[in-house]
Amino acid sequence: MFSPGAQAQLEALQGESEALLSDLKQVEESYATQALDLTIGLGYIERLTANTRVEKYLAKHHAELLNEFINLLGEKAEEMSRAIPDPVKPAPRIGKVKTKVAAVKA
Repeated sequence: MFSPGAQAQLEALQGESEALLSDLKQVEESYATQALDLTIGLGYIERLTANTRVEKYLAKHHAELLNEFINLLGEKAEEMSRAIPDPVKPAPRIGKVKTKVAAVKA
């Protein structure tokens, strides 16, 4: 049905497709673990830099590392702000509205 050259090309393409699918499965399997590791690591960095003593020590002895930590946390905050939409804000109140209630005499 196919010429010998076309058959060889088809088999090569099938082999490449199978290799790509295998690679994709490996990436999918490791993604969740890597995302969790990254989240935990960023949380730890956030707690470290929130500690005043640790932040002062890093600023004095490892300023470049502290700057990288701050940059990472800034990127995390930026990602979070894009992922979570702004809450709906109520309309601003211009002034107090006074309501009169009519008393009904029985």
